[in-house]
Amino acid sequence: MQEILKVINLTKNYLKNDHDFKALDDINFTLKKGDSLAIVGESGCGKSTLANILIRLETPTTGEVLFKDKNIHQYSRQELKQFYRQVQMVFQLPQESFNPRQRLGDSIIEPLLNIGTNKAQAKQILDDLLTKVALPLEIKNKYPHQISGGQCQRCAIARAISIKPQVLICDEITSALDTITQMEILNLLLKLRQELDLSIIFISHDLALVQKLCNKILIMYQGKIIERGLTSEVLKNPQEEYTKELINICS
Repeated sequence: MQEILKVINLTKNYLKNDHDFKALDDINFTLKKGDSLAIVGESGCGKSTLANILIRLETPTTGEVLFKDKNIHQYSRQELKQFYRQVQMVFQLPQESFNPRQRLGDSIIEPLLNIGTNKAQAKQILDDLLTKVALPLEIKNKYPHQISGGQCQRCAIARAISIKPQVLICDEITSALDTITQMEILNLLLKLRQELDLSIIFISHDLALVQKLCNKILIMYQGKIIERGLTSEVLKNPQEEYTKELINICS
């Protein structure tokens, strides 16, 4: 299968109490077309730092992130625009990713307008997007604070898929939701993955969700990848004590 995203010898250091703190330590992995890759670990293990580097919200201390064989942190402005057409991210707290004073419909179509779609056409696409994520059409006239967390996360997913990306990065997108809503969002991702031929990076600490969605898994601990492989094999036969502890906590 085609390699879409490749991470090579990635590190990220922060200055903490006048000392270097290594948030990421020699991270290496590949995302192939059609993969749904889980990145799993407890809070503070470096998962979100890694996600932010993959989407260029942060820069690595050393190492490279290659998208289709080119380092994303060396992109020109035009290359960066193309990158964001192909790689989108959904964040943990959807309400914080929307403008509270903008109607949700206008927020969802913003990426379409940014790539040159005219407003009339974007509004037509909006109805299709809302249907895809199983939301009522009237939600486009509401504001983020007027809807539930699960509905807001669906709006965030609609916005992310509006420009038909190849890769969707999901950073703990179910952690603030109740169990029933978590499963609804997961089923939505499974459906969209198939319909849109998406490759997904799913960052989570919940192995039950990961097991249902992801075919491959990376286990992170203190900034390092300590175990990797097919999800079914890693969860059935974990090699590291930390992985065994995670499985016990979630079982």
